[in-house]
Amino acid sequence: MANHIRNVTPLGDEEVQDLDELSEVLPASFSITSYGADYPVDGLVKRLASGDIVVPRL
Repeated sequence: MANHIRNVTPLGDEEVQDLDELSEVLPASFSITSYGADYPVDGLVKRLASGDIVVPRL
């Protein structure tokens, strides 16, 4: 990675590191805390008919 960094010092300015961001590898870490649910239509119809699901009137 050190060969991808060059020091550029403009006149009258402070030293700046020029990084080659395309060659930089960043660690990726994530966790899935939820999942989508695809309920069968007949189960939703039964729940609507029995009153388990209430659709508010707007």
